[in-house]
Amino acid sequence: MSDPQDRLRLRDFTLAPRGSGFGLRTVNFDLEAGDICTLEADAADDAHLFLRALATLETPLAGTFDFNGQRLDFSDYRHLLAAKRRIGYIAADSALLSNRSIRENLLYARFFFENSLELELTEAVVDLCRRFHLKDKLQWLPDELNAVEKRVAVTIRELAAAPDLILFESPEEHLGQAHLDTFLEIIAPLRQGPTAMVFSCESLHCIDSIANRQLRLEGGQLVELTGSEPPR
Repeated sequence: MSDPQDRLRLRDFTLAPRGSGFGLRTVNFDLEAGDICTLEADAADDAHLFLRALATLETPLAGTFDFNGQRLDFSDYRHLLAAKRRIGYIAADSALLSNRSIRENLLYARFFFENSLELELTEAVVDLCRRFHLKDKLQWLPDELNAVEKRVAVTIRELAAAPDLILFESPEEHLGQAHLDTFLEIIAPLRQGPTAMVFSCESLHCIDSIANRQLRLEGGQLVELTGSEPPR
């Protein structure tokens, strides 16, 4: 069992390949609060698969996954709900509820876990909406937003939950340059804890701004770069 202070610990974690990737081959990985890891891979499908795995969206072929000091049980999705609540996942396959307003989308997790429809956005979430220029569109449906605004709304939704772990696929592509600097300003304090983050990214500006660890998937094996080895 992992130390309760660790956010996440994988041991001999194995997943079958997807697309043109190699899969994950007996990956061992520890993540602590305050770790902000950039991720690159020799196969883009492997980077996506690894982020999905950390989000508990993939069932391993073998190995163990400890989160916040607890061993996860993948035999039933209901056993994973408590962990999923503490993980923010922002990727190309993240989506909004199309028949709910942006405000309702931002509150949906709280509706579910707090079992109440009489909830309001917190001041912190309203501030996120303001900083990302969505405050005046909270009553809109997702289809009334443009593509970038939809992705921004997904980002706000995941950040609004104040997760213990944030997983972000290509923030520079997901948000666009107009919103990337705002995101980096919001994320920078995470290096002081208690949140951890893993993100795939090719932007050196993004990496240099916030990352304190650099990871690489090579042929399905996870390696960590040292300070003397530049990213490819």
